[in-house]
Amino acid sequence: MNEEQYAKHSRQSINKILKALSPKELISQEIPSRPEELGLRDPLFLLSIGKAAAEMTEAISGRWRIPAEKTLTLIPQGSVPPKNYPALTGEHPFPGPLSIESTKIVLEKISSLPTRTALIAAISGGTSSLLAAPVSPITLEKKVQVIGSLMKKGLPIEEINQVRTALSSVKGGKLLDFFHGSESLTIILSDTPGMPSYMVGSGPTIPSDLGNRATASNILKSLDIDCKIPNPSRRVASARNTSLLLHEPIVIGDSRTAILRSSGILVVPNTDIHIWSDKIKGEAQTVGITLASLMLYDRRPSGNNQLFIGSGETTVSIGTSNGEGGRTLELALSIAQTLHDGGLHSFVVGALATDGIDGNSGLAGCIIPGSGFGKLKQFHIQNALRSHNTKPVVQKTGWAIKTGATGTNLNDLFWVFLPENA
Repeated sequence: MNEEQYAKHSRQSINKILKALSPKELISQEIPSRPEELGLRDPLFLLSIGKAAAEMTEAISGRWRIPAEKTLTLIPQGSVPPKNYPALTGEHPFPGPLSIESTKIVLEKISSLPTRTALIAAISGGTSSLLAAPVSPITLEKKVQVIGSLMKKGLPIEEINQVRTALSSVKGGKLLDFFHGSESLTIILSDTPGMPSYMVGSGPTIPSDLGNRATASNILKSLDIDCKIPNPSRRVASARNTSLLLHEPIVIGDSRTAILRSSGILVVPNTDIHIWSDKIKGEAQTVGITLASLMLYDRRPSGNNQLFIGSGETTVSIGTSNGEGGRTLELALSIAQTLHDGGLHSFVVGALATDGIDGNSGLAGCIIPGSGFGKLKQFHIQNALRSHNTKPVVQKTGWAIKTGATGTNLNDLFWVFLPENA
């Protein structure tokens, strides 16, 4: 298969990949058909939060026959709500007044549930900004300012979530302080590659050490960010449910799932598959250069096509840039640039944000053919990467992938195809 054919195959594969990674598909295979098989007892209440919350609500409630009035879904503003289920909205990627108000409704609801209730929490990426209740005396404005500064500096998600949780009265398992039922199970669609389950959405229903005051303070101090972390704030001990049964969290999908389910879709006959990693992280451009450099060094004639595939979540330190782009665009362009500079001109680079949202680009990713890349003036690519303004390049060339919000969120997927004669 030549480069042009594979670029077309990649584009035709996007919807198939997203279907394979949808909560509906994953839930049907990863959780039992009856909640009793997990030791859960009626009555059940389903609370779904995050980018994938709508489909998780529909899939879990349908599978376990949870009536609509026993569910509550919190999704990003502008997302498609679950059909015939009550839903709230909040701001994303930063919390706002709507997130604050919706969180109050969530807390009121779970606080009023009967004491025999089993809480099913379906958590996916995006939960951190949707479920917002800053701990006093931290204001919403101050929290947004601090988290925004951390993101601009390109901090890894584990450090950002340490600070988020230290500034929150609901993250790090503290949401359960408001619940007076009998048991709780968290079902997770993970967007935090290689990290504990409590890192997803800052773990509102999974008690952990996340949000340690000293750790969070040291992170802020090292970056010269002015914010005093309040003393640990939990509800009074008498209000906490010390007899709550916490079931082991169930992760229905993660970045490894993204590789396993997409590789069979992306592969074509007479192709050798190489798995990079399911935990790719770091500065997007640096990661792209590194991956491409390794490909150039290890490339050996084999008579077959070669497909390299990996997943994870990189970061972009944008500084003062006002460019439009995202981490998948930067990583893909960096891979293509490095392959081109290394003398390899026949290839296809693909990058997909599985939630359909890459940075502020409004795109889900891109598919870059080597022959088309070689026709561009290279200083345009370099300027785009330097200014973090990559959207115009992939749009003008027709390389962009645009899906809108996909209803799932399993990190980013990256692949490179080398024709047998490359």
